[in-house]
Amino acid sequence: MKIALWKLLVAYFIDWVVISVVSAVVNFPVGLLLGSSGADPAFLMLLVTLFSIVSSLAIFVLYFALTEYFLQASLGKMAVKLCVADKNAQ
Repeated sequence: MKIALWKLLVAYFIDWVVISVVSAVVNFPVGLLLGSSGADPAFLMLLVTLFSIVSSLAIFVLYFALTEYFLQASLGKMAVKLCVADKNAQ
């Protein structure tokens, strides 16, 4: 059975929104704390950027690992009722 492209795009968009919101919730307070520390602005920019990249990547990996492992689908796939299964799975 073929899956409609629009369903995949909507599922991807939902996953992107969830990951973006969680990343913002994690990264924003850290940026505020570091910004108010009074250190060198160039060093702070580097530190915040590195933290943002590492934490966003960790959130991305954890999101898909946990949702695919425990729920067998990401939140976006569940929202549009997609079931992705291996053809060879029994």
